[in-house]
Parts: sequence; C-alpha cells; structure tokens
Amino acid sequence: MKQRFLKKVYPPTLLEESMDIALTTPREDTLCNKPSTTEVSNSAPTFITKYNHQFHTIQKTLRKHWGILKNDPTLSKFLDNQPQIIFTRAPNLQLMLAPTTKPESADLDQDKHQIDTYQKDVGERFPVRPNPEVKQCAPHDLRDDPRDYDVASVIPLLKQSIGILMQRTPPSLDNVLPECYQRVQQLQGVYHLHDPHFWTLCTDVYIGTLKLVVAPEADARWILSQTHNIFTQVGVRQLYVQIDSAAM
Repeated sequence: MKQRFLKKVYPPTLLEESMDIALTTPREDTLCNKPSTTEVSNSAPTFITKYNHQFHTIQKTLRKHWGILKNDPTLSKFLDNQPQIIFTRAPNLQLMLAPTTKPESADLDQDKHQIDTYQKDVGERFPVRPNPEVKQCAPHDLRDDPRDYDVASVIPLLKQSIGILMQRTPPSLDNVLPECYQRVQQLQGVYHLHDPHFWTLCTDVYIGTLKLVVAPEADARWILSQTHNIFTQVGVRQLYVQIDSAAM
C-alpha cells in the first residue's frame, strides 16, 4: 500500500505519520459503527433554492454583496463570514432549462465565445438559469454558458425529428383532420372511411393515405376528386385513396 502511495508522489513523511496514527489507534475505534451524518449546530441563515447545481451564479452574486450586509450593525450579529447556500437539483431536464432573456449588453465579464453567442444566435433566445425563488435578477448578473442555449435549441428539433421518423400525424393537422373525415363521409355514395394515416417528411409537406368503402353504383372518380379537394384545402397535396365497393 505504501508503494502505491509513493508512486502517486505522496510525501514519505506524510505516509510515515499516517502509518503511526493507524498503528496507535485502537482497533475498536476504527471498527465501531459511527453515524453517517454529523449534526452541526448553526443558527446562521441558510439560503435554499432550486437551481442548476453546475452554475453557482447566485452564490457569486451573494458573495459579491455580502460585505454590505455584514456592515449592518444588526445583521452582522446573525450572519456568517460567508453566505451559506444549498442548491437543490431540479427534478427533470425541463426545469433545468429555462425561458430566455437577452442581456442589456454583451460587453460583460465574458469570454469571446459567449459574446459571439449573444450576437449571432438565431431567434434572439438566450439561456437563463431556472430559479423560480429568485424573482429579480439583473441582466448583468447573468453569466450564461452558451452550451445551455445549444441544449435548449436542440430539444424542439429532436421532438420534430422523432415525430417525422415515427410518421406521427403532424400537430398542425390534428385539429383539421376530423372535420375533413366528416366531410368525406358525407359525400354521396360513401359508406365508410377507415385506416387514415397522415405524416410529413419535411416542414409543410404532408402525405396521407386512407381507404373508402363506397356504394356499388357510386361514381368513384367524382368521389376521388372531391376527396382530394377537401384535403388539399388543409395543405395535404399528396393523398393516396383506396376505394373499395361495398358487397351487394
């Protein structure tokens, strides 16, 4: 064991002192079950906030202005030398990512990459930490990581891509398709509409398929033309219709 620590460049004197302590400590004291947590009496106020634990912007802000509170004759009796903050991790990714706001100016204490992010990103969206407890936060207090913007901007793209890959009905058609189905079923000679399936391969390009059961004497060409017209009005320009005649 000693040789392993020496390979990790631990000082030999420190290893000798640690060995002496280990040899002189009673075995009962080293094997006894000790509580995993130790209670520490501390009456100083503690700030508890839901916050992204990886970025302690609140902690930096409090420490920056802590001296003002310490100079108060009354508050100084209750405050520690440094503010005590407990950050509770957000339960899910949605709460870790936040709505966005733009700083008043980009000439802050930020590196060039962050300034470029404020100036060049599309959509005027900028990341802010999710902290509902803190109601007021000046823009110049924000020290945002451009990686947060990247994550927040990718989520809608992922949702859209998954919907396309799974051939889900486009959300923009969810409210209009039921009315189209009803209009088609009201056409003369149409008995039933079944197996409708609509999807998209890119933005605003919709594809659909459906099956119609019509009367034997119905005009299939007229029904096909009217069906295409109904769905073209809502943006579905590629529609494949299978028409089956009902049994006599």
